[in-house]
Amino acid sequence: LTTGSFFYRYHLIQADGYLNGCSFDQLPFSFTLKRIGYELWQAMLLNGDLLIFLPAVAAFIYRKKLKSHENVSNIDFYAFIILLLSSNFMTISFTSYVPLCQDPRHFIFLFPFAAIIAGPLVYAYAKDPTKFLLLPIFIVLATLSMFYQHAGSTKYLYLLFSLFLLLRLVFVILDKNKIIPTLFIGSICVLLFCNYLIDIVKPPYPYYWSHKRVIENSFAGKNITATVFSADANSAEMTEYFLGFKTGNLRILPIDSAKAINLGSLYYLIVGDLNSTLQMRVDSLKNSNIASRLLLIDKEQNVSLFKLDNATLQLLR
Repeated sequence: LTTGSFFYRYHLIQADGYLNGCSFDQLPFSFTLKRIGYELWQAMLLNGDLLIFLPAVAAFIYRKKLKSHENVSNIDFYAFIILLLSSNFMTISFTSYVPLCQDPRHFIFLFPFAAIIAGPLVYAYAKDPTKFLLLPIFIVLATLSMFYQHAGSTKYLYLLFSLFLLLRLVFVILDKNKIIPTLFIGSICVLLFCNYLIDIVKPPYPYYWSHKRVIENSFAGKNITATVFSADANSAEMTEYFLGFKTGNLRILPIDSAKAINLGSLYYLIVGDLNSTLQMRVDSLKNSNIASRLLLIDKEQNVSLFKLDNATLQLLR
């Protein structure tokens, strides 16, 4: 209403778009195939989303059994599975095929639908696990995959979930059913909550404050005319955020957007722990005969800001 165009935000996004890891309409088609083939499922596995989505998928498979045991309707099952498939295959562009970037924030809409059908399945499993064996099979396979990939601390949540499910099954098989199903369900709820509690206590971006100090010390309120190239698109977006999006004459771009010739003052920002390969490239240049062309402006922990010329920038692309 205030801009005079319902598509103002869309046009703004199109105008300010840049090449990044999710520009599937500009990247080779192999990137799109990997994204719709396995990358989203792998991302959901690693960040813990499958702790909820896998039980929901199992619930869809057992929908006939669950409808006879619990008060769940057909629309609940099909709403989840359609949205899950859409999250992988749908496009976010009017002009080309661009699947959603595999950022967990983009898939929050799935959780209420997953919980509606996963909850009744966990409850039904607590009462009679022998009728819903796909649930422990799915979680055990996910656990093995997490350990095989040497994933982070989330793999222990998958392991605990597997143990809870298997212990419940063993107790029923051994006719030791005195373990109250409510206790089992309570344990599962606490476990699922832990995945998000860990993110609150230990945020997934542990370099927040270091990154913020480097950017504010170097650019905040200084109205510098320059271009800052970040080692990755996320760092570029965080840099804009730390400046309150008041970038003035400062252009902030991912290194993928660098051209063969880049004019004006140039800076290079890298979070070493997130970009180990590029950090090794920087360290190599620092130990070479062109080290003087890579001037360290500021460093906080493993967040470094360099001033450099265009020729040196080309070596970092």
